Amino acid sequence: ARLAALANKVQAGFPERAKELRVAIDALATDEASSRDATRRLAHKVRGTAGSHGFAELTELGASVGAALERLHRAV
Repeated sequence: ARLAALANKVQAGFPERAKELRVAIDALATDEASSRDATRRLAHKVRGTAGSHGFAELTELGASVGAALERLHRAV
Protein backbone atom coordinates (compact mmCIF):
# COMPACT_ATOMS: atom_id res chain seq x y z
CA ALA A 1 0.00 0.00 0.00
CA ARG A 2 2.86 2.39 0.82
CA LEU A 3 4.58 1.70 -2.48
CA ALA A 4 1.36 2.36 -4.39
CA ALA A 5 0.88 5.62 -2.48
CA LEU A 6 4.43 6.67 -3.34
CA ALA A 7 3.91 5.82 -7.01
CA ASN A 8 0.70 7.88 -7.04
CA LYS A 9 2.50 10.82 -5.41
CA VAL A 10 5.29 10.64 -7.99
CA GLN A 11 2.80 10.47 -10.86
CA ALA A 12 0.83 13.39 -9.46
CA GLY A 13 4.02 15.47 -9.37
CA PHE A 14 4.93 14.98 -13.03
CA PRO A 15 2.67 17.77 -14.37
CA GLU A 16 4.31 20.24 -11.97
CA ARG A 17 7.78 19.03 -12.98
CA ALA A 18 6.77 19.46 -16.63
CA LYS A 19 5.77 23.08 -15.91
CA GLU A 20 9.05 23.69 -14.08
CA LEU A 21 10.99 22.22 -16.98
CA ARG A 22 9.09 24.40 -19.49
CA VAL A 23 9.85 27.53 -17.44
CA ALA A 24 13.50 26.50 -17.17
CA ILE A 25 13.74 25.87 -20.92
CA ASP A 26 12.13 29.26 -21.63
CA ALA A 27 14.71 30.86 -19.32
CA LEU A 28 17.45 29.52 -21.57
CA ALA A 29 16.68 32.43 -23.89
CA THR A 30 18.52 34.62 -21.37
CA ASP A 31 21.64 32.59 -22.16
CA GLU A 32 22.75 32.64 -18.54
CA ALA A 33 24.91 29.80 -17.30
CA SER A 34 22.70 29.49 -14.22
CA SER A 35 19.66 28.87 -16.46
CA ARG A 36 21.48 26.13 -18.34
CA ASP A 37 22.66 24.50 -15.13
CA ALA A 38 19.22 24.68 -13.49
CA THR A 39 17.55 23.23 -16.57
CA ARG A 40 20.14 20.48 -16.84
CA ARG A 41 19.62 19.54 -13.17
CA LEU A 42 15.85 19.51 -13.55
CA ALA A 43 16.01 17.35 -16.69
CA HIS A 44 18.31 14.95 -14.85
CA LYS A 45 15.90 14.80 -11.93
CA VAL A 46 12.92 14.12 -14.21
CA ARG A 47 14.90 11.41 -16.01
CA GLY A 48 15.93 9.72 -12.78
CA THR A 49 12.54 9.89 -11.11
CA ALA A 50 10.72 8.67 -14.21
CA GLY A 51 13.22 5.87 -14.71
CA SER A 52 12.93 4.75 -11.10
CA HIS A 53 9.18 4.43 -11.48
CA GLY A 54 9.08 2.78 -14.90
CA PHE A 55 8.06 5.71 -17.09
CA ALA A 56 10.22 4.97 -20.11
CA GLU A 57 8.99 7.82 -22.32
CA LEU A 58 9.60 10.45 -19.63
CA THR A 59 13.00 8.91 -18.95
CA GLU A 60 13.92 9.25 -22.61
CA LEU A 61 12.57 12.80 -22.74
CA GLY A 62 14.61 13.83 -19.70
CA ALA A 63 17.68 12.20 -21.22
CA SER A 64 17.12 13.99 -24.54
CA VAL A 65 16.75 17.38 -22.87
CA GLY A 66 19.85 16.72 -20.79
CA ALA A 67 21.87 15.69 -23.85
CA ALA A 68 20.74 18.77 -25.79
CA LEU A 69 21.74 21.00 -22.90
CA GLU A 70 25.11 19.31 -22.68
CA ARG A 71 25.69 20.00 -26.39
CA LEU A 72 24.63 23.62 -25.85
CA HIS A 73 27.00 23.90 -22.90
CA ARG A 74 29.92 22.63 -24.98
CA ALA A 75 29.07 25.01 -27.83
CA VAL A 76 29.12 28.08 -25.60
